[in-house]
Amino acid sequence: GGHLESIVYNVAGVSIRIHHAEFPGAGPGELPLLQAAAAKLTDLEYSREFMHDFIEHTLLPILREHGYLRASCAAPQPKVVTPSTSDPNDKSTKPTLVDLTFPVIPGLPYKLTRWDWSGNTTIPSGTLDPLLHLKAGQTANTVQLDNDLRAVQELYGSRGNVLATIKADAEFDNGAATVAFHFVVNEGPVFHMGELEFRGLDNNYTARLRATWKLRPGDVYDATYLKQFLPQARKLLPAALDWDVATHVTALAGSKTVDVDLQYTAKAPQ
Repeated sequence: GGHLESIVYNVAGVSIRIHHAEFPGAGPGELPLLQAAAAKLTDLEYSREFMHDFIEHTLLPILREHGYLRASCAAPQPKVVTPSTSDPNDKSTKPTLVDLTFPVIPGLPYKLTRWDWSGNTTIPSGTLDPLLHLKAGQTANTVQLDNDLRAVQELYGSRGNVLATIKADAEFDNGAATVAFHFVVNEGPVFHMGELEFRGLDNNYTARLRATWKLRPGDVYDATYLKQFLPQARKLLPAALDWDVATHVTALAGSKTVDVDLQYTAKAPQ
């Protein structure tokens, strides 16, 4: 029975690599962008998970940037490419090459008509609107919208609303190919600064970093502050070493406080 196992092993060991990809169904505006993205797939290892990721994180976002908000694409069926010159005496294990066809169904390109906010009691809509790049009458680019809503979330985080969420409900009018958005904000409670821990540094450096940290216990917690603090802190540490910092930020629902734990490790420079 050993023979069978060795065959199975050889099959499992075959490398399947991507040769070329096509996008039937894609419009002339999006096709060059999809082809450019597909050029990066050439010679990469083919797997179903990888294709799923490519569709979700590369292909569909390209379509959504252009207003095709209900675009879909099924998983591609790999088609083995037969090499033009196959020498029967060549026993080297060349990778198997496959061509992929991504069947794109773009649907309609939607234009934006309007949007409104609800649930935002502490920050007025007039303050949130400028964070959006949306314009009425233009193509609804939901990739940009996702980024803009992250900026809204950051604004809330800077004011202590570290658990704030924003849900975008789309209201489609298929006859007119338009979409309206309703942004539902859940602000959540305001959190305050809790405990600050530095690990991996001697007392002298710990004291220096602690003195530099601006948020005092009980201050409203600003979730954007850590990003600003880390480069300042880096300048206070010995320059001859490579510093790595692991940040642990914990929001405690009971006390409505945020604990910040910074673990420093020093590596000798390469």
